[in-house]
Amino acid sequence: MLEALELARQVGDMQLMLDVLAAAADLCAHQARLDLARRLAAFILHHPGAAGEARQRAAQVWRDPAEGPGEWGQEPIEEIVSALMSEL
Repeated sequence: MLEALELARQVGDMQLMLDVLAAAADLCAHQARLDLARRLAAFILHHPGAAGEARQRAAQVWRDPAEGPGEWGQEPIEEIVSALMSEL
């Protein structure tokens, strides 16, 4: 997963990065790493380039439609990727 994320980052494919981050959020949620899962989901839900499956997966990870992602989604992609790499 990290290799896919790094490759997407190298070629500048934002949609692929968002898809990989959505998969990582789902994986983190299943592993009970809820803080990281929600942080990734918030980033995806706030990102203007997120579409389709990435947005749907992020919404499923978030799970609480009454509580919006708040400020978590405002982080730069570099911080999100670094957080993910340090956790996995």
